[in-house]
Amino acid sequence: MAEAAGFADALLAAQARFNGRRRFFGAVAAVGAAAVLPGRAAAQAAMPAGAPAPGTRLTVGNTLQGPPSRFHPSFVKDVGRLQGLNPTNQGGAYWNFDTYITPVEDFYIRNAFPTPRPELDRRVDPRFWRLKIHGDAVERELEIGYDDLLRMPSRSIISLMQCAGNGRTLFWEQQDMLEPPAKVSGNGWGLGGIGLAVNRHRKLTPYKRPILTLSGVVICAGGP
Repeated sequence: MAEAAGFADALLAAQARFNGRRRFFGAVAAVGAAAVLPGRAAAQAAMPAGAPAPGTRLTVGNTLQGPPSRFHPSFVKDVGRLQGLNPTNQGGAYWNFDTYITPVEDFYIRNAFPTPRPELDRRVDPRFWRLKIHGDAVERELEIGYDDLLRMPSRSIISLMQCAGNGRTLFWEQQDMLEPPAKVSGNGWGLGGIGLAVNRHRKLTPYKRPILTLSGVVICAGGP
């Protein structure tokens, strides 16, 4: 509990630092909005047909429509807020990034194959998934289900994830690396192949109730 509380405090502090001066300007904007509230209905009536509702994020090249809802069989989430690169990859709309932690709906997708679906492949269905620890260095074989993992102590970290090809289009747009021998090949990532996430994990090496220790694996001194 103390560890979780400390992590939550650190996250809130980081978010506060990120917001910084925006708090003051946000308060000023709120006061200004309250002052003009009586005329808001008239202003909305004057907006062009098809304009997005107030607060809707705009998309590049199409400023009168909000991000569409878009589902694709290769993914398990709505990718309407992402840039379609190819059937299995989606880039983040980096011009919309305005939070310390990247929301799931804004997080890029880097896959070589379609995202596995539990309804189609029981190997990724939590009801049937198993982690099996076995081999010559194990005193007793151990098989752990997904629910078993969830009951184990966990640790959370804030980590940056980035595709190695993030920014690749800059080679094409700024350095003309489109033809051999200087051609840079790969997916057309803009600057959205990056995101800051809160990751929760269970450690395999000694930590309170280590998974490998439960199976009798001996961790050598100085090892990981």
